[in-house]
Amino acid sequence: MCFCVGFAPKQNAIVLLVIQAGFGNDSHMLMLPALLYVRHRSTLISTDMPKPNSHFTVTRDFDATPIASPAISQDVWDGMAPAGSEPSSHLAEVLNQMHDARSLLDISDLEMEILSHARRETTAQLIVQRDDGNHIVFVGHRVQWNDARGPFKGGIRFHPSETLDMTRALAALMMLKTAVLDLPLGGGKGGVQCDPATLSRPERERLSRSYIRAMHPVLGPELDIPAPDMNTNAEVMGWMVDEFESIRGRHAPGTITGKPPALGGSRGRPEATALGGLSVLHRIAGHMGKPLAGNSLVIHGYGNVGSYAHQLATDITGARVTGVCDSRSGLFNPEGLPYAEVSAWKQRHGSFIGCPVGSAVSPDELLVQPASALLLASMEGVIGSHNANDVQAEMVVELANQPTSQEGSQHLLDRGILVIPDILANAGGVTVSYFEQVQNASWQRWSRAQVVERLQQEMASATDAVANMADRHDTDLRTTAIALAMERVVAAQRTRGWSSRSSM
Repeated sequence: MCFCVGFAPKQNAIVLLVIQAGFGNDSHMLMLPALLYVRHRSTLISTDMPKPNSHFTVTRDFDATPIASPAISQDVWDGMAPAGSEPSSHLAEVLNQMHDARSLLDISDLEMEILSHARRETTAQLIVQRDDGNHIVFVGHRVQWNDARGPFKGGIRFHPSETLDMTRALAALMMLKTAVLDLPLGGGKGGVQCDPATLSRPERERLSRSYIRAMHPVLGPELDIPAPDMNTNAEVMGWMVDEFESIRGRHAPGTITGKPPALGGSRGRPEATALGGLSVLHRIAGHMGKPLAGNSLVIHGYGNVGSYAHQLATDITGARVTGVCDSRSGLFNPEGLPYAEVSAWKQRHGSFIGCPVGSAVSPDELLVQPASALLLASMEGVIGSHNANDVQAEMVVELANQPTSQEGSQHLLDRGILVIPDILANAGGVTVSYFEQVQNASWQRWSRAQVVERLQQEMASATDAVANMADRHDTDLRTTAIALAMERVVAAQRTRGWSSRSSM
């Protein structure tokens, strides 16, 4: 290993060039050079030198100021700026909700400050070769929000509208989600701004592996554990864990969850989010004295979560599904929509257009159909101030992340419509991801029955804790769930000595 030291006067930083070569059993391996920019007070920013299909990775710790590099565009640096007093929409909503929940707690300004900012953010330019030999550049992010309770945990999204602001917001939500389920994990999230529909399968694989090559220094079973999210799946996780293990030179199945079963994935993981959400809905309805048996459910969104919700709804809740939709088309039948026929039609035709078992409706029209519960399993922000007053469901269940805006949610509450928040309703996925980590760490394989039983126990415990706290404080479920999560995270921060208070 060789070191070259220089001084960058403009950045007031020492520049350390590290050239690392393998020795011993690894003597055939040659590591590419890396630039380490070391500022005063031990603030560290690291930028890997270009590697095949993965260029210019920049990591900013929570108390660091980014050091500009000519290799990074100004837009990328601007996007890495810490959230200021007026953060943009997605993160602003999460922070506003956290500040509302603070009224139920006794926490200091310092503790709130720690909860409100990421501990580390990594942005990378990913250069991917297309099938025709040309290259395309994507920007990927990994935001690690809080790890007071355990390693960072959160999915990786591929989406055209993915932004650093959205990634930050979802990372903060993951901190809350793992805490409300009382899992020994923190919160993080990753994303790549891309349209996966325009990429071939080999191109998606190259992009997935490129992301891991860029992010692997900040990932690992005891550091940060990614999982599938929007437009990523078990196949993508398989490519990613293979790339990570190839880089590290050893098996590390617990680095990524949501993997194919052949690579250590957990049974019950694909349906976990839907199963967990239906379990929460069933328990909340019972808590309210309004059982769902024989009543109607409408499901907005028919990806992995929505389709599994349709399949499992009757067995879990006793209700019938009367409406479904994807991004382009929908069906409604007050007598019920049989899962086998609807899913087979969707599989064959790619949409619900022409399906004979129900009347055609648009996705927007489906939102305002009468139902005992409206399950939101599509995208962020589908219910806002523009349409919340038209919703006719008695309950709204957030199976997607942030499907109702802050204003939209308040409109629903003002009208007496119960909202089951995302950090509780869709936490089944991360819970089974945790089960997968446990299985990987102990080299065990649980049966699906074991996974389902333990998931329902965890969801019931979390639901009861939130519902009981809401009754005590006479407030809504979202505010209560966030307050309960914040209370648990702050307790861990205090135990670690991050603030001076020693008890709640």
